[in-house]
Amino acid sequence: MGKVTIVETYEFKVPNREGGLTTVYGKIEKEGKFYYWNVSHHFKPCPAAGYYYPSKIASSISEAETWLKSYINTFTTDFIYNPNY
Repeated sequence: MGKVTIVETYEFKVPNREGGLTTVYGKIEKEGKFYYWNVSHHFKPCPAAGYYYPSKIASSISEAETWLKSYINTFTTDFIYNPNY
């Protein structure tokens, strides 16, 4: 296992059901030749569904950033999201 290095950190403000904003943090790490992205919260599309856990591996930092931002863009007040503990 190689050394893990945090390459980028992000802070997003996502509207919540109470009319406020939830702060969601993201980060991109590099280990060996791969990049991994992670977020502080996960979402599920409806109360009956399970939480959605996408693949979080990328071959470049730009690919990891695209996946991270795309995932965050799915967070809306119509979705339920909880901290990723």
